[in-house]
Amino acid sequence: MPRLIASAVSACVLLAACQATEPPESTPLSPAASAAPATGMPGGDHSDTPSETARLQGRATYRERMLPPPGSVLTVQLIDNLLADTPKAVIADTTVTGIAAPPFAFELTYPVDALRDNGMYGLHAALRGPDGRLLFVTDTRVPVTPGSDEHPELMMVRVAGNAAAGADTPRPERP
Repeated sequence: MPRLIASAVSACVLLAACQATEPPESTPLSPAASAAPATGMPGGDHSDTPSETARLQGRATYRERMLPPPGSVLTVQLIDNLLADTPKAVIADTTVTGIAAPPFAFELTYPVDALRDNGMYGLHAALRGPDGRLLFVTDTRVPVTPGSDEHPELMMVRVAGNAAAGADTPRPERP
């Protein structure tokens, strides 16, 4: 009987440990902690401290020999790979308008304090037509090391189903 009880307790503990939980958005502070000065120490108010930002520059392109429709928009996102497929995965994004022929240059500004020590990050790019329909996208995340001097090249692939899209499909380049 004691063995059965011990097994049941162990199973409950293991099941509780397997539950996926996210850390709370913020934890309430005690009155003493909320009155702490903004010194950069835990418990201080950091809202007055501007976040340091950094820039990441690169280019996105595709292999097809065609121009995007006028009014197309390129979006590039810096993603935390650990948080992939969660709402908090996107650290920063940028939108490039007025694009013409590939490759499309982009500059992404991101908050340095959003990065984790030894974190793994990637870039994702999407090209949308003037109607918002997805035309080209990176099919894998492109690894990137924020803070390095690298200028990543993002290769996008055409989204299936755009061949019969009519006037909004990318138009062939002129020789």
